[in-house]
Amino acid sequence: MKLRIVNAATITSSMVRDAARACKDHSKARAIADDAERTKKQKLLELMLPLLGITKEDEIAQLSPQQLRDCVRRRIREGSVKLEKPLTADALVDAIEKTSERAVPAYKALLIAQLGEARALELTAQTPTSYYYKVVEPACLQAKT
Repeated sequence: MKLRIVNAATITSSMVRDAARACKDHSKARAIADDAERTKKQKLLELMLPLLGITKEDEIAQLSPQQLRDCVRRRIREGSVKLEKPLTADALVDAIEKTSERAVPAYKALLIAQLGEARALELTAQTPTSYYYKVVEPACLQAKT
């Protein structure tokens, strides 16, 4: 790819520092968000697996909201799940909210099924690669200590 330069640009030290700082701040925020996501997933599984009487995380995603509510109520009614006061079945069911819903086809499996593995691999190999970048503060701009 050949870039056409229209006007020469002046890149200042503050532009580089600002970009580097923004990238660094983003990395820190992403690490915090990733940690929060792991903790959330762990705590949800600690609740949902015994509550629903299942052993695998992907089984939760297969339950519609109504199926989930029915399962929780049935397990409480059967005595498979006991609730600590002041929790009630209704309160617990109401506390579990669906956050999103989507149908995601298994694209790779569908591609292989439709075209065969050799053609699917060929298409994958022909797919252009995308590159993503961040800026780090160059040593020449770092404060001397």
